[in-house]
Amino acid sequence: MILRIYEHRCGVCGWDAMLDNTGLALEVAHVRLHAAGGTDTADNGLCVCTFHHNAFDRGALSLTDDRRILVFQHVRGSSGLDEWLLRNGGEPVRPRSRVRRHWSRPTSTGIGWRCSAIRQGIRS
Repeated sequence: MILRIYEHRCGVCGWDAMLDNTGLALEVAHVRLHAAGGTDTADNGLCVCTFHHNAFDRGALSLTDDRRILVFQHVRGSSGLDEWLLRNGGEPVRPRSRVRRHWSRPTSTGIGWRCSAIRQGIRS
């Protein structure tokens, strides 16, 4: 269901490569982690490519309460860094038009939206 909601595209970069009718390197990630009370429901799912899923899980990316992408300021590198991470900072998760109605607001603290408790050191 999450893959359909996101039209088989990464919510961060728009990656949409397919092999026949199957998405290549697309995964469903939890927006709000299980450890923070996240559920296995559509409003807590995000379709991302394997690169961005790994970046979320390791804390290089996060989401604001209004679903904008944050990039941790200590991410560094040269080849592909701007193309794959930095240019997405401050951008909304896409595709906005279809996803918006499937999301719910986080708790009043906002904790659990992918490392959003870490505010210091975030680049938007």
